[in-house]
Amino acid sequence: MPNGVDNFVDIHTKRKAHLTAVMFDTIKMAQPLYKEVFRMEPAGTKGLFENESQASGFGNLGVHTELTESPTDQLYPGYTTTWTFVEYSLLYRYSERMLRHDMDGLLKKAVKNLAFAPLDHIDTTFWNHLNNAYSSTDAPDGSYLISTAHINHRNETVANRLTNGIDFGYGNFQLLANLIRKAKDHSGYRYLSFPSNVLLVGPVELDWAFHEVFPTKEASIYRPDSENMASNVNRMLYNPKIVTTPKITDIDAWFICAGKEMNEIKGKMSNNIRIQHEDKDISTGAYEVMVDLEYDTAIGDYLGWWGSPGQ
Repeated sequence: MPNGVDNFVDIHTKRKAHLTAVMFDTIKMAQPLYKEVFRMEPAGTKGLFENESQASGFGNLGVHTELTESPTDQLYPGYTTTWTFVEYSLLYRYSERMLRHDMDGLLKKAVKNLAFAPLDHIDTTFWNHLNNAYSSTDAPDGSYLISTAHINHRNETVANRLTNGIDFGYGNFQLLANLIRKAKDHSGYRYLSFPSNVLLVGPVELDWAFHEVFPTKEASIYRPDSENMASNVNRMLYNPKIVTTPKITDIDAWFICAGKEMNEIKGKMSNNIRIQHEDKDISTGAYEVMVDLEYDTAIGDYLGWWGSPGQ
């Protein structure tokens, strides 16, 4: 688990039934529409299906006898140490806050090495955690925390991202863009008729792929520069933007989020935007606006994430 305190997952999630709901409520962010954005895919096939119950990778929650006694204790399909990129990213932010608010030092004093994480220290940025989740097998079971294949509750192998990762080519990225454009809310209305409120984050080497899919009039490349950071950030919050960052080192690694009212972020964050080149703590470190954009801004119409670790 991507947290600053090793044993946090063992303390907090052994009986936590609706972990996603708890995290999203804590982060003050609407739950993403998994059925619309996060399409699960049976490994080895090309058929996409919408079934939230098939989502896997929620950590080693263990087996509990109360499973049949109370619906509030119903467990997610879990497989050893793997997590989806959504839970992984949110849990990092969630546990970072828990550590910050641990006034009595209970979490800091607890026994170490109870959680399942490739990294067990605090002095790591969000981007380092994200990269290690995609690529590191330094875990108790020797598997990736974010994986292409998991075993669900029906003993079927499924993927929480497209099998073997997605190439940042025209076809795959276009598929992603079309899925986001077609996503609808519970009333049947489309969230995005055009990619006007989409934020995509990926490696700097992939600029060409962005331009292949989205014409210049619909989206533009955003790369922070030392001379004019503030105005660049402000323009990013107003307009459809595709963000490249050297903080993601895997050429196939990228993730996306979209919000119905993402342009409202400008008004809510204009006094709190800070971007720095140095790697620091997640709450004050590099590219803070990106992290805060995903986790801290209370936007009720958040659409969700899609990722391609490309291990």
